[in-house]
Amino acid sequence: QFQGNPRPSSDLRGIARQGCTNLPADSTFIHEKPLDIAPPPISCMMQSVIAQCNVGEKCMIVFKNELTGEMKQVKVGFSWVLLLLADFFGIPLFMRKLTGWGVIMLLFCLTGAVIWLFPVCIGLSVYLAVCGNKITALNYIRLGYKVAEIDPVRIELAKREWGLPDNAFITKAG
Repeated sequence: QFQGNPRPSSDLRGIARQGCTNLPADSTFIHEKPLDIAPPPISCMMQSVIAQCNVGEKCMIVFKNELTGEMKQVKVGFSWVLLLLADFFGIPLFMRKLTGWGVIMLLFCLTGAVIWLFPVCIGLSVYLAVCGNKITALNYIRLGYKVAEIDPVRIELAKREWGLPDNAFITKAG
């Protein structure tokens, strides 16, 4: 069972080149009618999206607050902003509505602990760089935002990378 609209076979060959190993040799999927080409399974498309994330393309997931209509984007993966700037009074953390983490970094800056506890600050920055986007996504869910992504592959990526529950997504009916 395939989902979605048919794709040209050239798209399938591109996905096959990106590491999807369960594609047939000719990279075509014959659907119900002859010459009708269906898209590859979600797992192959997932490998394609993950490959894009690994080669430097930003994989952004859109969040929407259904009450206010406010939209936020969160990148899947490593956060260079948090690695390089979280020590600077915690400003990027406050901008992401991570006030608890922001207060911790602000206290480090105001007390001069950045100098005295430099290894701890570096460790916190690395931790936030690796886990910060996941923490941000989960915090947005806690604050009433929902994933407003329509691409099923990116939805699966968000579920897998961040462990988001099924009720964290805006449904088509809602």
